[in-house]
Amino acid sequence: MKSTSVYNPKHINTVEADFDGIENELIWCDRKAFPYEQIKRQAECALWQQYPEKNWIAVRYPFAIGKDDYTKRLLFYVEHTMKSIPMNIDNVDYQMSYIRSDEAGKFLTFLVDKDVKGAINGASDGTIYVLESLNYLQRIKVDMVTDEFTPYLSVKI
Repeated sequence: MKSTSVYNPKHINTVEADFDGIENELIWCDRKAFPYEQIKRQAECALWQQYPEKNWIAVRYPFAIGKDDYTKRLLFYVEHTMKSIPMNIDNVDYQMSYIRSDEAGKFLTFLVDKDVKGAINGASDGTIYVLESLNYLQRIKVDMVTDEFTPYLSVKI
């Protein structure tokens, strides 16, 4: 599995060809030698340049969410919004792609017997603005404070 972090800069409607693992310089390195994004690029360069005869797939996932999200990135937004802790967010208009971790696993099993090789983007349909997520959390928080029925969760909190 890879990451959409290989794309620089990221933009809407990103396609696999936006990062070329053949044309970029391969630098054999330790994981700590470069930032995360560069390490992901180097790993793909190694696949393209050192193993061209092998049948491999580099699935590029965006932000993965689910019960097993060890990064807790989404939880950061939730906790800060619910507890009114200030956040320094300089990209509220940024559109993010997501995939549930269970969907990511199902996508890998789907690809097992397919005749594909190389990089492929895997994500849920559409994108969500960071501001849209924060506004949604704020509405939930208001509903919790007013003890009103919230249609967002379909439960009384």
